[in-house]
Amino acid sequence: MFKTISGSKLADRSKGLFSQLDLLARESQLISRSSAKFSAKGFVLSLFKAVLTGKASFNQIAANLKRSEKKSMSRQGVHGRMDQTAVSFMMAATGQALKERWAEQSLICSKVFNRVLVEDSCQAKTHLKNAEDFPGHGNGKGKTAGCKSDLAFDLLTGEPVFQSLHLATEQDRELGKDLVDLVEEDDLVLRDMGYFSVKEFARIAQRSAYWLSRVPASVTICDSEGRKLETILRHSKASEIAFEARVTGAGHRARLLAVRAAPEVARQRRRMRRAKGA
Repeated sequence: MFKTISGSKLADRSKGLFSQLDLLARESQLISRSSAKFSAKGFVLSLFKAVLTGKASFNQIAANLKRSEKKSMSRQGVHGRMDQTAVSFMMAATGQALKERWAEQSLICSKVFNRVLVEDSCQAKTHLKNAEDFPGHGNGKGKTAGCKSDLAFDLLTGEPVFQSLHLATEQDRELGKDLVDLVEEDDLVLRDMGYFSVKEFARIAQRSAYWLSRVPASVTICDSEGRKLETILRHSKASEIAFEARVTGAGHRARLLAVRAAPEVARQRRRMRRAKGA
């Protein structure tokens, strides 16, 4: 499997990380001795493929692992590896990847912010038998089951702030309240649009910290004179606009930066919007 990305930009960017995986695997006790059936690199790549394709049974992960190892491992063997040491290893590997990806930016940000906190969640489908305890959103035909994992990291250090497991039906902006409880003075909180909540932004500000988020299209934004964002953008030809804004009816104050998309990007977004509405 690793051969399929050799020589690519992905492989070039991953060299530093892959060189550290064996050490991280031994430190987390995922690997205690060398094996022709299992390696840290192969384990990570097999999980990546499982996530990207959505095919994540133990049989499928074992098949993915076989592509990078000298000998094949049974699905029972893969199942046996999925314990707390695997979780510890993947947390460490994720932290190392973040350090390498954001090393230069972290050096700059560390002079300004205490921490740079980023949070995101992902959902996993589970067997229908779990529907009573972990209900999914449904598929229009009946019950479904799933769970949602929420993870927050400090980008400056790569260290996790917290990780929690939730029902698949819980909204991100509700999960985001847990991170705000942990915000410290001079932290910067990077928010995905799913976590957008003016009340939580106000709480972050009350803690003498900062936040940065993209703005959902449904959010009302005005300038100090009461002009709506849509009107301001419509009458401007500038490539960038920055002003003090009032967000939603609560009038929460924030600094807004709008950057005009390149023509080709704008055309692509229009095509996608028309296709979605068709």
